[in-house]
Amino acid sequence: KNFAAKAKDDELKDFFPEGVTEDDDEAGVSGDEDFAKLFEEQQSRGAKLGRGEIFLAKVVSSDEEHYLIDTGAKLEGKIRKVELPLGVTVAPGDLLPAMWASRGRESAGTLSLRGAARELQRRVLEDIFKKGERVEGRIFRFKGDSFFVGLNILPAEDKFCGKGVPVNFWDKLPYPANMPVGEVDIDDPRPYRRWLGRKMPMKIVSIGQDGDVIVSRKKIIVEMKDAIKQETLNTVKAGDVMAAKVKVIDIDGVKVDVDGVEGAMPAVELSWY
Repeated sequence: KNFAAKAKDDELKDFFPEGVTEDDDEAGVSGDEDFAKLFEEQQSRGAKLGRGEIFLAKVVSSDEEHYLIDTGAKLEGKIRKVELPLGVTVAPGDLLPAMWASRGRESAGTLSLRGAARELQRRVLEDIFKKGERVEGRIFRFKGDSFFVGLNILPAEDKFCGKGVPVNFWDKLPYPANMPVGEVDIDDPRPYRRWLGRKMPMKIVSIGQDGDVIVSRKKIIVEMKDAIKQETLNTVKAGDVMAAKVKVIDIDGVKVDVDGVEGAMPAVELSWY
């Protein structure tokens, strides 16, 4: 709490969650299990990203399993309904990002919606990663030694989120990422359940060739602490009275933290008695 106040950063109001004391080896946010299942399914499939030209496909009609698509070419296409994010409604005339998955000679070819969407999001993530910028994500589920995270990413090209595209399409399609438990906090992150459902800024640690993204909250905390430490070193002077937080107690004295700077206080300086 003190560190969050020191940072004076409104965007970090949910950065330091508290309140829940229950712990689970496997837990998810109520109502968000669909995303967690999608993440695991996507991980097990291996290749996640599509390759090829991405375009806006116009929905013409639908049957029980597919949306029939006008691709603007001679060959019509179809998108499986299961590729549409849950909570998104599509009507004839709507536009969806798509790329060819397979093309038939006489029948409609198959289009990939998720492959196109993921590729558009990956391009944005690559740019964010290169610039060292933050990305906002929400922790959905904990399993094993990692948190499943959804990153809020919009395509760089306005046409893919403009007029004709369902208004909540990208809100319902967060990019799945992974956050190891060791990258959540500088302290012990347990109980793990207290992090679930939280939206917070994160830094991208790596992006694999297959689109796997590893993120870290800890990196931001370290960067912030380093900035505070440097500010303290630049301004503090002999004789200043400052509050110190005790970190370690041993026979020789205590080790303390003074606004991000580590210090030592000998036992003889702790008391006159």
